[in-house]
Amino acid sequence: KSLIQANEIAAAEFGLADVAIVGGDTVSDYPHWNKSCALPRKNFLDIKNKINDCIAESVKDRKVLYVAGNNDMILGDIGTEENEPYNTTDFYDLMDRAFGVLPENEKIILKSEEKPGELYWGAFHYVVNGIDFIGINIDPNTAFNSHEGYYSNETLLWVRDKLNEIDPDGRKCVFVVGHLSAIYYYNNGSLTETMINGDRALF
Repeated sequence: KSLIQANEIAAAEFGLADVAIVGGDTVSDYPHWNKSCALPRKNFLDIKNKINDCIAESVKDRKVLYVAGNNDMILGDIGTEENEPYNTTDFYDLMDRAFGVLPENEKIILKSEEKPGELYWGAFHYVVNGIDFIGINIDPNTAFNSHEGYYSNETLLWVRDKLNEIDPDGRKCVFVVGHLSAIYYYNNGSLTETMINGDRALF
């Protein structure tokens, strides 16, 4: 309900946006992850399309970008009678439909050790009306059956190299968006590293 109201208010006050960015925990922000249940794939597909339809009403040409949240992944980590475990952060087809199919050099693909048949976008780069947008996603291997999750060094190195490629002089406006901050997030009152190895010197 709050999502619907926010979209209605934003469109009424500002008009249609050029692009919308959904910052994760899109299908779940349930804090008690270990008490939640597996989400059947058919339900995920239904929720995914309803969420996109809602947000797209306030955006020109239905241009909506999605990054994954740490609470999204667990809902697909346990299979149901109807389906094997699957990727509950897969909004990629909606982005391909809205922006065009993303070339391979504009995204980094990660694989899940627990779900080898599923592909995950570790990070991606789009240009919208001349403005660069980079999305960073959580490594599925750090979030399996957990509400945690971290950015992998592989992903962040890709982001660093992409920034150097598109903005070698450091003068452009580039939006880099992820669900978690690049270094820390608060967890039960204390700071937790969001980089797997805490290897910030690489960046």
